[in-house]
Amino acid sequence: MAIIRFGSHGWRARQDSGFDRRNVLRIAYAAGSIWASRGEGATVLVGYDVRLGCEQLAVAAGEVIASCGMQVVVSDGACPTPTLAWQVAQRPVCVGGLMLTAGDAPCEYGGVVVLGADGGPMDEGFVDLVERKIAGRLPAQRGEVQREDFVAAHMHHLVWQTDTQLVCS
Repeated sequence: MAIIRFGSHGWRARQDSGFDRRNVLRIAYAAGSIWASRGEGATVLVGYDVRLGCEQLAVAAGEVIASCGMQVVVSDGACPTPTLAWQVAQRPVCVGGLMLTAGDAPCEYGGVVVLGADGGPMDEGFVDLVERKIAGRLPAQRGEVQREDFVAAHMHHLVWQTDTQLVCS
């Protein structure tokens, strides 16, 4: 079983050497368990980029988090990490987010970024807890997820901000 350690930009590994469905779900289950202990029934958002298989992994990760008693919304299309972060920060009932991305790493890599309730990176204490809670077993039952367009509202907000800045200048 792979040992998973988070760096400053989350966890990432090559798709042929560690980044696989099982490891992503192990991370999702650990994070979901911790979020649930802080407020069962709260919301977690899950996003993903355009890397191979990320949509299916995002849905599966969302189902595992939902099995912990969380309400989970998965993006209905690929989205940038700042979009997921903005969406998390906009929702008072949201306790965090999970983004499937390897950022600027080459396409052979996959990764997971865990976001806090403010849309920013999780603090070191939370990440340490996730690393310690990662286990080999996964829940037998999966929860249900909702799907939602995360990009449209964020784009609308950015256009509104830009228009406001132009009018105020």
